[in-house]
Amino acid sequence: PKNARFARQLGLTIRRLRLEAGLSQEELAARAHVHRTFIGLVENGRRDPGIGSVDRVLHALKTDWQRFGAAILESGA
Repeated sequence: PKNARFARQLGLTIRRLRLEAGLSQEELAARAHVHRTFIGLVENGRRDPGIGSVDRVLHALKTDWQRFGAAILESGA
């Protein structure tokens, strides 16, 4: 990813929200209509997802952009 630090924080935030929701990577991927490996790559900061993919993941996590942005800022990005 072009901005590795941000990609890592984004991934860690998605992981934290996923775990708070009690979902496995497989469950989140199915709900977001993406492949499980995509979730793993994003969570590990190795993939820079597009806005549409992040939107599907947030919807699957039953969260919104405002909460997601606040969670990223809390994590120190």
